[in-house]
Amino acid sequence: MRDIVAYLGRSSQVKANAITDSILAGSRPTREVRDIWTAAQNERMAFLQQKIVEAANDIHETGEGLSTRAHIHLTLILSLCAGLLILATLVMLLAARGLRLIDRLTRDRETLVGELRNAAQTDLLTGLYNRRGFEVAASALLTQAEHGSRWISVVLFDLDHFKKINDVHGHDAGDAVLRHVASVARENFRSFDLLVRHGGEEFLALLPDSTPDDAARVAERVRLAIEAAEIPLASGDRLKVTASFGCVGRANEAFNRNFEDLVKRADLALYAAKASGRNCVVSGPIMPAPDERRKAASAGGFDSRI
Repeated sequence: MRDIVAYLGRSSQVKANAITDSILAGSRPTREVRDIWTAAQNERMAFLQQKIVEAANDIHETGEGLSTRAHIHLTLILSLCAGLLILATLVMLLAARGLRLIDRLTRDRETLVGELRNAAQTDLLTGLYNRRGFEVAASALLTQAEHGSRWISVVLFDLDHFKKINDVHGHDAGDAVLRHVASVARENFRSFDLLVRHGGEEFLALLPDSTPDDAARVAERVRLAIEAAEIPLASGDRLKVTASFGCVGRANEAFNRNFEDLVKRADLALYAAKASGRNCVVSGPIMPAPDERRKAASAGGFDSRI
């Protein structure tokens, strides 16, 4: 723009402008003046065309520069968006892996807790309940059976001459015998009976909804199965063992969930089986229901030793 202003300030251009003004005012210039004016106008048009071309080139170059910078900025923005997308994807993947890890750790912890709980309630040698687990399961069973079971019975049994097996064949053989007997007992008691390793070579079963006669029949089936079993030892020998059984029962009372009285009386019945020559089933006296005990006491026929 400064170049145009400076050009228009030249004397030739000023003179051409003066001629233009006089022509517009109505004067008739001479041929010489018209030639001067025409030459000045042609020079002016050439100059302006040159400046227009230069301006167009400047605009084009400026546009190219702006376009290049815009392209660079757009590329940077797209690169930043792509980086953010990759980062977000990585975060999501890490979050998913973290959730899976937390889920696996939770399952592992629950499994471990379950295993520890089972280990705390299970005899490790036989896989049966230990006393602690049996007490929990028995309490739940007695509570469940309050409204549907009229009788509850206990079978207590142990292996005959088990000490001799340990002395002659060793404790490993004794453990093998206990595992095999536990398996035989589990297969021959009913599926809803609770079976526990009561201690040493002694086992106990709680039979819901079973009279002492029912319990004696189940015990006899288990006794025959134990007697018929041949127990393989690591040495290649096979052992046969027998067991003695004591059975007792009482009416199931909603207010009485304690079965220790049954265990004590079953122990007396087991002692009687041992005294009777072993390898047999002995049933103890029946504990009557509360109303029957009251009738017997009023009639003078209640046996206080039961």
